[in-house]
Amino acid sequence: MHYGDTLTGTTDIFWISPEYRDHGMFLPLYRCVERELRRRGVVAFYCGHKAKTTLSLDKMLPLLGFVPADHYYLKWLGDDPQPRSQGV
Repeated sequence: MHYGDTLTGTTDIFWISPEYRDHGMFLPLYRCVERELRRRGVVAFYCGHKAKTTLSLDKMLPLLGFVPADHYYLKWLGDDPQPRSQGV
């Protein structure tokens, strides 16, 4: 397994309920997640964001110490139409 000796943490997406998005909730949530990952011994933290969003984190993540690492692409394989919430 690639990176078999490296404990990693991977976020799906930081989701904050719309009524709290303009209340400065991202940074406390992020700090809580990072603190818990460190407590669990995680040494590599992958964090992403939706490709199509007005609240993109591509400028915020580098300020928090993140560097570009990998690119992910989505191919919908389900029988149902691709859900609009996938952000693609």
